[in-house]
Amino acid sequence: AIYYSPGSDPMPASAPPTREKPQVFVLRKKNPVARLSQAIKKRIPIGRDGSTSRIELPVEGRMIELEIRCQSSSPVPFSYERYDWSAEIRVVGAGLKLITESEPFLAPTDGYEKVFRVEMLKDDEQNWKSSSIRMSNFWVQFDDETYAKAHIKVTTGRKHEVRAEIWYNLEGTNNFER
Repeated sequence: AIYYSPGSDPMPASAPPTREKPQVFVLRKKNPVARLSQAIKKRIPIGRDGSTSRIELPVEGRMIELEIRCQSSSPVPFSYERYDWSAEIRVVGAGLKLITESEPFLAPTDGYEKVFRVEMLKDDEQNWKSSSIRMSNFWVQFDDETYAKAHIKVTTGRKHEVRAEIWYNLEGTNNFER
């Protein structure tokens, strides 16, 4: 840990570090740059009745298929009243793990789930947003032990849609260093 005493080099407008609350710098050895193939799908409509929507994402040498299921009680015609909604995300032939690191560059090798679920209840004051947008970042481990990194955004409300972006590691490793 490094700390600066008052009167040393200029600090940002936020509170400067102290002995009790030091500024922490994390140093890590950089991995070799990974060979990644990227696929993007923008604004794909999905059902609101719980039916499964399938999205194909072609990456070099592989077709990645997502299955999204959304259940929503959003009012029709749309108004900004709160409503209950839920979604399930699956990658065919793979498991998902929510990314929690701030600088994700190495996918874990265990702890993957076949389905990711999110549920938003209209009475949940703390988490509910009127825009009902959820962006989730995932590690993906395929059954053949190759890896991908995914950004999947589910939107409900006036329109129900998903945006997906996938980076597949062409070398099959869990390294996503750029």
